[in-house]
Amino acid sequence: MAFGFALGLWVAVRGYFPGSSPFPSSAHVGVPLSQNISSNWCSPKKPWGNLEFQNITMERPPEFVPELPAMALEPRWFFGNWAPSQIQALLSSSDLTETQRHALLDTQRWQSSTNGWSIAPGTNVAWSLSRKARQQIYTTLAQFPENNPQCVPYRFPLAHEEEWLANSGLASNTLSLTRSLIYRRGQSACFSDVEILSVLPSEAERHRLIRTLSRFPAVFVNLRVDSNTVLEPIIQFWEQTRPRQDTQPFLESLARLPGSPTINIAYFLPPFARTRMYTYPEGKLDNQNSGQDCFWTAMNFFNRRIDRRLSDPQKRMQILKTGYTEIKGHPNIGDIILLLDKDQIPIHACVYIAEDVVFTKNGGTRLSPWLLMKISDMLSYYMETQPLRVAIMRQKGRKAPPASLNSLNAIKRDVPTAAAAANQRAKLID
Repeated sequence: MAFGFALGLWVAVRGYFPGSSPFPSSAHVGVPLSQNISSNWCSPKKPWGNLEFQNITMERPPEFVPELPAMALEPRWFFGNWAPSQIQALLSSSDLTETQRHALLDTQRWQSSTNGWSIAPGTNVAWSLSRKARQQIYTTLAQFPENNPQCVPYRFPLAHEEEWLANSGLASNTLSLTRSLIYRRGQSACFSDVEILSVLPSEAERHRLIRTLSRFPAVFVNLRVDSNTVLEPIIQFWEQTRPRQDTQPFLESLARLPGSPTINIAYFLPPFARTRMYTYPEGKLDNQNSGQDCFWTAMNFFNRRIDRRLSDPQKRMQILKTGYTEIKGHPNIGDIILLLDKDQIPIHACVYIAEDVVFTKNGGTRLSPWLLMKISDMLSYYMETQPLRVAIMRQKGRKAPPASLNSLNAIKRDVPTAAAAANQRAKLID
């Protein structure tokens, strides 16, 4: 009973995993598989101008957090169709203390069912796991959809883990326990132990924790100009998304001001992106699946009127197949960055803006905002145990970049697997 409640509660407060594909497999036929690329996309020419970055975190609106009743919750780990010997081998090889291993191998904690085995580890054991053991066991549990908290964890880029819980207003005891339950998966720091909600002292603290865990990393990007700035290449670059008649007089006015003023680059983007930046879809939480996912977002980027066909997975895949051309060189502003898995299934789409920044919506529900993100942070949501392929897609009929922008240096072609990238990052962190 408590397990079923916990599972339903997790779905309510977490939503759907941002990396899951919203398309049925039949929708992917014909989508091209392109070259590997590096997350280091920045050309030394920087035709977009002198951009300055500030990391920010976005929390979901308070009204998007449902009421969270206080009740005792116990963790339960499900192993679908695994033989007892397989479970024993996992527990024997994991980074457990002898006390933890003895407790988890106690078959009195095990329960068989028609489709597998489940273990009730108890919070004392589950919450005392080392970070490595939690990673080993929870990564395995994520293979089975019955383990929703492990399949769809809260996550944050590993490179910014310290920013995840910073300035949250949570009580020190809550922070300490939450930090001890964070584990690593690919390039993400993850949290799955929903049972923590039952030990928090108040509904306000539970709400505060959910809002903190649901944070998205974003970047605030400004363009800085001064009297020495060469404006023409900057105007040429940004007029691809906003008319020169708007950008040229405005930038010239800024350049005449003292003190090297800045302007947020949202100013230069089409109305679709400009009006949605750092916001959530409208609507109530009980209507989470708005259809406004990453593909709908990326393919509507230049549209002054929303193309409602893009809410249909089959139709938008057909439009992507017939209405876009794959680009082999450096992405240009407005190009769609399509991430594909080893089976050529697109798992994410976002829009390249400038330098190493994309406009993205990491998920199809109302719990996911529209953001500007660094490419490396965006990739951390989708790279886990397999290499990703990237197709750079340009809408047919769009003008080619100005000739002055075609000389951008070619980008590196190889994207490491998530495991390789994580190992590289571990050498820097550990």
